Amino acid sequence: MTLNPRALAAKAVLQVIKGGESLTASLSNAQSKASPDDRSLVAQLSYGSLRFEPRLSLILSQVIEKPLRSKDLDIYSLLLLGCYELAELQRPAHAVVNEYTEIAPNKKRWAKGFINAVLRKVASQHSSLANQLSAQDRFTTAHPDWLVGMIKKAWPNRADNIFDANNTQAPMTLRVNLSHHTVNDAQSKLTEAGIASSQSPLCDTALVLDTPTDVHCIPGFSAGAFSVQDEAAQLASRLLPVGDNTKVLDACAAPGGKTCALLEQAQDIEVTAVDIDSKRLQRVQENLDRCGKQATLLCADISEYDFASDQLYDSILADVPCSATGVIRRHPDIKQLRQPDDIAALSTLQQKILANLWQALKSGGHLLYATCSTLPRENHKVIESFLNLHQDALLVPICLSNGVDTGAGWQLFAGDDLSHDGFFYALIKKQ
Repeated sequence: MTLNPRALAAKAVLQVIKGGESLTASLSNAQSKASPDDRSLVAQLSYGSLRFEPRLSLILSQVIEKPLRSKDLDIYSLLLLGCYELAELQRPAHAVVNEYTEIAPNKKRWAKGFINAVLRKVASQHSSLANQLSAQDRFTTAHPDWLVGMIKKAWPNRADNIFDANNTQAPMTLRVNLSHHTVNDAQSKLTEAGIASSQSPLCDTALVLDTPTDVHCIPGFSAGAFSVQDEAAQLASRLLPVGDNTKVLDACAAPGGKTCALLEQAQDIEVTAVDIDSKRLQRVQENLDRCGKQATLLCADISEYDFASDQLYDSILADVPCSATGVIRRHPDIKQLRQPDDIAALSTLQQKILANLWQALKSGGHLLYATCSTLPRENHKVIESFLNLHQDALLVPICLSNGVDTGAGWQLFAGDDLSHDGFFYALIKKQ
């Protein structure tokens, strides 16, 4: 039995705003209960309402006299979706109001009338409310105030571009397995299959699709000829020096895209992929199996793991846990799930991981530090602190076609080129 797509989307959103669950997980569950024809609508409403939640919640606060209680957040999630359809998608008011009034839970008798009244106010007052709220950053950027402040302070000349990029839908990008075919040949195969793409100016293994496509329609995907991976993320395997017969550590490896990319770079390299979550390591193995590659999998806390003297590596990829503020357009729930205190805690963890991994690197070896964040405290500030504490660490210059040199690593922004995410890289050699 399939359920109403708006009700399913509202439940997915509720699990994010009340339960702290990721949208990826909650949406997967919601779509499994929807008809095939409704799944795209469930995704559109879930992503859209969370993408613009800071703005939508501000609108709703102007037309709701008293904040809803925690036990009534299910009603709030319905209002959020209805407000999104009215304010952002500009769908006919009568249809939207009727849809959400109909799916209000029967056990809350007051809910139907309440939803009807609130959404009618949003529809009739939207223009005046937009004018009234236009001076507030939360409304104009659709970002929480704390994040607006951090981004404006860090990148005052780029902030508006970053906000705009975060509120767009990210493209689908493929990584070409160069052991299967060249990028030109790969693009030709996609064209023959009716899939239009363009080559990335940022990364020489990336093809950006004109339109997102089901992976099952991509020729050679199941055999590992292509993988889905943002072009900025693909740079990890291109920036880290990896030669034949080298020993490589991929720290925080799940879901395995970078692990497979590293194995595609050279012959007979030995890769150890580490992650703290055993279930996420299963994803790494699935990707390895699809790509026909092998790696040693290790479930461990990389910030504390005690590396033996015979476990030293030639190259280490440290794609560390971060705020993910560079991939908000792919994961709009970050606006809900992240809080300002998280940044300090993440910075401390990043420095701990970096210091521990340094002990596992051979002299003359390279460590590539990476995050999908745009916040300096997680990026070049971490590297500056590390370099000050480790006299045997030498920063290797990176120069890319987009972004900026921070003096302690290279920062990419989604707003510079809408085909790639926000990312940070710093390459360090052990002298």
